[in-house]
Amino acid sequence: MASNTAADGAPGTPGAPRDRGGAGAHAAPGEPAAPGEPAAPGEPAAPGEHAAPGEPAAPGEPAAPGEPAAPGAHGVGWEDVRRLALSFPDTTEHVSWGAAHWRVHGKGFVWERPLRRKDLEELGIAEQDFPVLGARVADEAVKFALVETDPEVFFTTSHLDGWSAVLVRLDRISRRRLGEVAADAFLAVAPPKLANEWLIRNSD
Repeated sequence: MASNTAADGAPGTPGAPRDRGGAGAHAAPGEPAAPGEPAAPGEPAAPGEHAAPGEPAAPGEPAAPGEPAAPGAHGVGWEDVRRLALSFPDTTEHVSWGAAHWRVHGKGFVWERPLRRKDLEELGIAEQDFPVLGARVADEAVKFALVETDPEVFFTTSHLDGWSAVLVRLDRISRRRLGEVAADAFLAVAPPKLANEWLIRNSD
């Protein structure tokens, strides 16, 4: 299992302060970018749009540079996300524009995702004071089902319209549920052979 870390942009660690949106903001891997945003290294662009890197924020106060964000109410933090993401086969960690994201065979499946200015406006909040994880899902039907059945944990914004990805409040998700989300995200983008091998090894 590969677990290398590569820097695609500005250095950073999960939970470190960073620009949360506005002009020049970058989209996360596995997400479409707003018009004019650059694409993420190693990520294909969506039809008619650009794809891009990953991104988050710390719960309450941002962590000091080089320090992981404090875990949420369930004791889940970015170090837990890192260990979980890298436990899947052929996965790598990358830092792009100050945010961490994790890939399998070059495709992002989970990533840090700070809220941009437009996201905050849509959600009706002044600023982000909780960590957000972006995660790939099988399709939009799965995304909408998650948001409908558990809106305290899962949500989306117009930035993700037409995209098979969901946003997750890391401060409200249990470790067990996080494991399920990460596994589904991995299976959504992993090559079929690798995904089938993982399913066989991890079947009950």
